[in-house]
Amino acid sequence: RGYEVRGCGDGLAALEAVRAAPPTLVISDVVMPRMDGYELSRHIKDDPALAAIPVMLLTALSDPHDVIRGIEAGADHFVVKPFEEEYLAAQVRFLLDNRRGEQAPEGDTITVQFGGERHDIRAGRRQILNLLLSTYGAAVERNKELARAQAELQAVNEQLRLAFRELESFSHSVSHDLRAPVQKIQGFGELLREACGERLDDTGRHYLERVIASARHMNELIEALLALARVSQGDLAILEVDIAAIARRALGELAERDPSRRVATRVDDGLRARGDPRLYEAAIRNLLENAWKFTAKRDAAAIEILREPAAEGRLAFVIRDNGAGFDPRYAEKLFEPFRRLHSEREFPGTGIGLATVHRVIERHAGTIRAEGSPGAGAAFHITLPAP
Repeated sequence: RGYEVRGCGDGLAALEAVRAAPPTLVISDVVMPRMDGYELSRHIKDDPALAAIPVMLLTALSDPHDVIRGIEAGADHFVVKPFEEEYLAAQVRFLLDNRRGEQAPEGDTITVQFGGERHDIRAGRRQILNLLLSTYGAAVERNKELARAQAELQAVNEQLRLAFRELESFSHSVSHDLRAPVQKIQGFGELLREACGERLDDTGRHYLERVIASARHMNELIEALLALARVSQGDLAILEVDIAAIARRALGELAERDPSRRVATRVDDGLRARGDPRLYEAAIRNLLENAWKFTAKRDAAAIEILREPAAEGRLAFVIRDNGAGFDPRYAEKLFEPFRRLHSEREFPGTGIGLATVHRVIERHAGTIRAEGSPGAGAAFHITLPAP
C-alpha cells in the first residue's frame, strides 16, 4: 500500500527502533514479551522528541478498562483483533490524516474512577477524541460482523429446517408405504397357519412361525418410527401439565394389563411442567413401560417417580426402577434410535422408545440423563420447564 514497514519482535526492541529512527506511525500489539504495548506507548509519549508520533494499539482485549489504560498510556487509536485488512488500512489513513502535528500541551491531570479503579489521564482532547472514535468504530465493525454472522446463521437454520422436514416426510412416507405389505405378510402368514398348519411338518411350521414373528416385529418397528415422526412434527401446544397424574394413569393401565405382577410404585405429588400434554404423555408412558418391562424378573419390583431439587423455573424429577439396569458406559447411547443394550429374546422391543423420549424432552428445552448398572436398576433424571 506504499508504506515502508519495519517490524520488531517485542516492545523493548520497538522502543529502541523508534528512538534510533523515529517513524511516522507506530502500530503495536498490547500483549508482548519484555514490554507490553501500553508501556511502549507511555515511553514514546513521555519523550518530547517522540510524543507527536501516533500510536495505534492492536488488541484482542475489549473491556472498557483496556481503552482507559490506552488513554492513560497516551495511545492515539485502538483496533480490536481480528480485523479485516481494509479496515486496518482505513484506520491507518484516518490516524495519519488526524495527526496532532506538534505535541499538544499536557494540561492538568484528570483523575477518573471506573470499575472501582482510579485512572490519571493526561491526554489532550484530540487524542481522547481519536481514541474514542476508534473504539466506537471498532464497535460498529463488530456489530456489522455480528449482523452478517446472524444472517448466515439464520440461512443455515432455514436450510436445516427444510432438510429436517424433508427427512421426516421421507421417513413418514416410507413407514406408511412399508406398513401395508408387511401387514399383508403377517396376515397371510396367520391365514396359512390356520388353514394349512396341520399339513406342514415341524420344520415347515417353524419356518412359518419365524415369518409371522418377523412380520409382526417389522410392523412394530414401523409403528414406532411413525410415532417418532409424529413427536418431531407439528407445533407444540404449551399448557400446564400434571406429570404425576400421567404417571399414575400409566402405571394403573400397566397393572390392569398385567394383573399377575406385583409392583410397588410411588409417585410424588405436585410434579407439574409446562409443555405439550400429548408429547409429555408419550414420553412418560415410554419410560414407565420400559421400567415395567425391565423389572419383570424381579420378585419385589419397584418403580418410583420422585421430585428432585431444581433451579427456579424448572421441574426436576427422576423415574427409577430396580430392574435389569444397563452398563453405564453406554448411557448416552440409550437415546439413539434402534440402540438396544439387551437382546430381543431377553427383553423384546423396538429400540425407538427412548429416542422418542429424548426427542420430546429436547423439543421442550429440557434435559434427560440416564444412570444404571447391570442388575441394579435404572434411573432417568429429567428437567422440564415449570409452569
